[in-house]
This record gives sequence, structure tokens and C-alpha cells, in this order.
Amino acid sequence: MAPQTGHPQRHREGPLALPQMSVIVPASRNETLRNTLGALLTQSIPENRYEIILVVPSDRVFDIPPASSIKKITTNRLFPPGKMRNIGAKHASGEILFFVDDDCIPPPSWLEYTYHLFCDNRKVGAMGCRVAGIKGTFWDRCADYALFSRYQHKSGFYGHLGSAALAIRKEAFFDVNGFEESLLASEDWDISIKLEKNGWLCRFDPCIEVLHDHQRDSLLGILSMGFKSGYRSGLFVQERHKKQMSPAALILLKFKHPFIYPIAMLPYAVALTVFWILEHSRGEPRIFLFSPFIFLSRLSYQMGVWTRLLKKKYSADDSS
Repeated sequence: MAPQTGHPQRHREGPLALPQMSVIVPASRNETLRNTLGALLTQSIPENRYEIILVVPSDRVFDIPPASSIKKITTNRLFPPGKMRNIGAKHASGEILFFVDDDCIPPPSWLEYTYHLFCDNRKVGAMGCRVAGIKGTFWDRCADYALFSRYQHKSGFYGHLGSAALAIRKEAFFDVNGFEESLLASEDWDISIKLEKNGWLCRFDPCIEVLHDHQRDSLLGILSMGFKSGYRSGLFVQERHKKQMSPAALILLKFKHPFIYPIAMLPYAVALTVFWILEHSRGEPRIFLFSPFIFLSRLSYQMGVWTRLLKKKYSADDSS
């Protein structure tokens, strides 16, 4: 359970002296956006302490509740997630930028608790939290560990964070020029690495849990999402940040030619599955039940990467 009354006891006495914060929501799904906005409008701090910046494409219709804290920014089309977030950040006035997807439901304490964590350590540039399936069904838990393993830790750590629910100090955000707009996926991994390169800490705190509408209620849905993520990610982040990559990731780069990449896919998927099981087995004993699905999802992800490499190869051949 996420804390509901803020961080330390000292903040409960008297009014909260919080600067304005900006919550940026790139929107494309009206059916889930209502729940996201409802959760943001019922945070545990006064409404005049934060703003909600909704970034929406002009060709879609959204039911937006009347609220003085909501500012709508319209784009001429739906851009990749990094660019949508950057557009919102340019209109933000808060010292802390909160990014949340339009299919997520943050708890009432998200803004207040996270803000106090930033106050406790000026070196922290970004703060992540747990993200779990909203339904809590078997397939939701499978998707948690197969697709969102990085979000499932039950203890804190410093390292790369996910962008489904992410807070970044504005100073740090513009220090690294925001999200990489050319990336279709893994833009959260990329910005975490950029922040760390510039001396900022990226901290994961498990005390806040944001609910996410996975919409992956079957094995096929999980595998499809794994493939799409791999295809959109390619090996772009690994190539951009070779010096920050693990030895395993560097091995993948050595096999990036599409004709030899399949040699690395299976052992890499096995190794990553074993790693995640060992990583989470203490906090979630049921992860052993999910292990076949984690493996299949990791293999599906690599199939997506391979397909992207093949497309790149043949597109290059066609242009020559």
C-alpha cells in the first residue's frame, strides 16, 4: 500500500509549503483517460499547488472534466511518446515534472510523497515507482513480470526507470534536453542513462504503486506486446550508449547483423528470464509460475528486434 499522508511526520504540521508541480499526460485513449484525470484531481495536496498538462492530438475527442488545474495542449497529430512529453514539458511551470500515461491511476499520495523525496536529496534527478496491473488477475500478474519487470521491485534502487509514471526535476530534464523524440520505445531507458551521464541519480521507490490498465488478458496479448516493444526499440539505445551497456547487451550488439542475430536470441532470452526470476523470487514466490510466460515474452521481444534488423537491412539494400 502506498502511504497516504505524505512522507515524514514533520510535514504534517501546518500548511504544506510546496512549489507548483506539473503533471504531464500524453493522451490518446479517452476510455482510460477519465480514470487517470480523476486520480490526478484527487491528490492529497491542494489543487493550486500543481497543474495538469494534457497533450492531445487535434483529431481525437476527449471528455475532459472542467477543472482550473487542467491545461490542454493540442498537437496536429499523435507523436511518439517522447515528443508528446517534451511538448508538455515546454509548457510546464512546476519545478518537478510528473509524467504519467493515460492508462494509469496514481494513488492520492503520489505527488506529495514524491516531492518530499526530491527535497530529501538534491542529487536525485528522477524518481520512479511500482506499476502493477489494475485487475490483479493471473494474466495481469504475468504481464507485470513479463512486460514490466523493472517496475515490480519491492525495495528501492538506483538505476534506469520506466516512464509510465515518472517524476523528473525540471532542471535535470532540460539539462539532458528531455526525451529523445526519434525513439518509438525505450525512451525512458535512454533518458535515465542521459541523466546518469550528467551526474543525476535515478531512484526507484517502491512505496508508491501506480495501477496500469495492461489490456493484456491472454498469452497472445502479452507476446504481441513483447514483439511490438522489441520492434520499436530495436538496438537503438544500446548503440547510442555503448559505454553504459552491460556485457550481455554488448554481446547483442556484436550479433546485430540480421543473419546471425538469431544465434543470440534464445540464450539471451533464457539468461534474462533467469535473472528476473532470481531478482524477484524473494518478494514474489509465484514468479516461478510466471517463468514460462516471462521467457516467451523475452523471446518475442527479441523476435521483434530481429524483424527490425531485417527491415533495416533490406531497406538499406533497396536504397543502394
